[in-house]
Amino acid sequence: MIRQSFARLKNVTALESGFSVTPRPLISHSEIGLLKKDIPLLYSGSFASRQYPDEWHYRPGFSKENVTREVCNAWKSSPTIASLVLSPTIAEYVAKFMGWSSIRVGQDDVIQKPKSEVSKVGWHRDFSYINSNFTGGGEDGCTVWIGLDGATEENGGVKYAVGSQNWAMEPLRDGVDSGFMSGASDPLAYLRRYTEGVQDDIEISCPEVAAGHAIIHHSKVFHGSSNNRSDDNMREAIVVHYINGDCQWKESKSSLPWGDASYIYGRYRRVGEVELAEDHFPIVWSEGGEGDKAITPWVKTYIGEGMGIQEG
Repeated sequence: MIRQSFARLKNVTALESGFSVTPRPLISHSEIGLLKKDIPLLYSGSFASRQYPDEWHYRPGFSKENVTREVCNAWKSSPTIASLVLSPTIAEYVAKFMGWSSIRVGQDDVIQKPKSEVSKVGWHRDFSYINSNFTGGGEDGCTVWIGLDGATEENGGVKYAVGSQNWAMEPLRDGVDSGFMSGASDPLAYLRRYTEGVQDDIEISCPEVAAGHAIIHHSKVFHGSSNNRSDDNMREAIVVHYINGDCQWKESKSSLPWGDASYIYGRYRRVGEVELAEDHFPIVWSEGGEGDKAITPWVKTYIGEGMGIQEG
């Protein structure tokens, strides 16, 4: 049963290390096949919904072939990817893990990591880019990294600074560490800025993830990845950043009409409002499914039942 697995996750590992690998797959092999078939279409600009994604970092024949590729909020462009990202089944799993009564999608990332010497991703916290914009429970966000291929250290799987969700939160918004895993004399120098005077040793973990399984991690845990050095030419994953259904925009001190939200998230904020627009932050599961925090009405129309292995 998914709920039983969920309870084990929460009791055993949950927030001690800042991340946890799901004990059973979230999606089936057939669902992985559908997603893998759709991703090349997405990167080539073939959008089934006729809507562009919010960010589009790689175009065949134009972009560099050896860098990590990313499309953000692909759920707006592909009903297939939306069936995973907006899935009520997966959303319920995550909401109960986090102890939330309702849950929204904050953003998705569709990732392709080619075999390359320059495909690394630097140390960063999702909080600095996403959850720092919100209040009312939005500060404790949750990211679900779903492997469409098996992920290992060799092919550039996600690496975590164990327990770093408890480290100091300053300095914020200082970018991604570009020296991560690049042969620097001290590849952990960036992280030591946050642990100076507190701890000397930094533990790094790269959990292995089977295809269809996921890593759930806290928005404040530091993570990144090294290059894909495997014989496999490409490793693919879909990442969903979830936020509490009750969260709101932080009150702004800025004189600008869109407030002081981050450069990406400012585009979603309605002038003079603190409520999150469900056009961009749909509620994908709610306890009871009724009332002010009911599932966003158009979600089921768009994706049907959605993907995700059912209980049983």
